[in-house]
Amino acid sequence: MEQLNPIPLFIAKDYFTCCSKTFEQSLEYLSTGNLVSTKIRKAFCAFREARQVYPVTEDNFLSGERVPIIEAEETNEILLFQLLGGMYKLSFQLQREILELVLFQFYLYLGQDKQFLRNWISSERDTPPRKALKSVLKSSSLYELANESLRLDSTLDNLYGTLSDYTHTKGFVHSHQWLKTSNRPVFSELALHEFSEVYWYVVKYCVSLIAIHFPNAIIGLPTYEKFGYGSPICLIDFDEAEQVRAVFTPEELSVLEYVASKNKEFQQLKSTVEAMPDLTKEEIDNTWNEIEKHMKSTGNSEGQK
Repeated sequence: MEQLNPIPLFIAKDYFTCCSKTFEQSLEYLSTGNLVSTKIRKAFCAFREARQVYPVTEDNFLSGERVPIIEAEETNEILLFQLLGGMYKLSFQLQREILELVLFQFYLYLGQDKQFLRNWISSERDTPPRKALKSVLKSSSLYELANESLRLDSTLDNLYGTLSDYTHTKGFVHSHQWLKTSNRPVFSELALHEFSEVYWYVVKYCVSLIAIHFPNAIIGLPTYEKFGYGSPICLIDFDEAEQVRAVFTPEELSVLEYVASKNKEFQQLKSTVEAMPDLTKEEIDNTWNEIEKHMKSTGNSEGQK
């Protein structure tokens, strides 16, 4: 039997050791209140909460339409893991993937091309290029209403260009070596700063698309008072919406709130939820009891998703 070359194994072990040390240093750094750590934490939480409001229906659940937004959420989590471990260039590349996935999600949502979706789900069709994804946004009157003030088109082009520079290694300043100043993973405050600047705007753009079409992302609803612990999974409350609002300026929020006022579907949803009677404390407690019963019947332990 041919003996395996031990060098790749040595490199893997070395990377693991370096990543583990960098991970601890990064966690310590992000636990501080400095501007870089605050921006990363706020952006991460904003995307996580905003993603929840993309509606779940029997049709889009079974058709696979929600695959891109689900994939984007997981990519956002993987991105954070790579960042903390010192894989800085990879974390920039994953930002581009998040951007493309969210764009593609709205391509599917606005286009409603069921045949394309079926072919894409079965891997018979390619994911469309950015130009095609971007063009479908123009069919949304809500997007166009926000685009005029928020300049979303130019923001997308600038972000994509920046992230492509890292993906295609546009010179030394977009290389592994420059970001971590080493040929092994090491903690780099410079890289975290560079990451936070781009990540903040990537999340803001993606969350803008979500909030334009599903304003519950920035306008919380009284879910606890109306549903207790059994709130529909695509609705978020005031505290969760505040985490999304944190990435926007007051002026940007004014634009998004104006667009929300023109969103008839959301206004109807908001009115319906707010008109529901508040649950009593006993009724709220019962919603938790029902969840516990369900978890036990399905074999899920407490704390599992």
